[in-house]
Amino acid sequence: MHKACWDILYKELTTEPPVYDQMIKILAEIRNLFCEFVYNRPDIQEETKDKIVPELIKNMVEHQAFDDNNLYGLTI
Repeated sequence: MHKACWDILYKELTTEPPVYDQMIKILAEIRNLFCEFVYNRPDIQEETKDKIVPELIKNMVEHQAFDDNNLYGLTI
């Protein structure tokens, strides 16, 4: 199962043009898992959900509008 997930991601990202569906699913899962780790901190959950908006990130990546500053902004 694990390998299948990464195989799908690799296939989607190496097609021309790239497809970002699997990447967005993984990003959403990471965001949700992080929020579960801080279940008693709704303020951190809200900040995380405000910063990591999978569909917005997908849209930015598809239109080549996602850059290093955006990636850095997700980490602080």
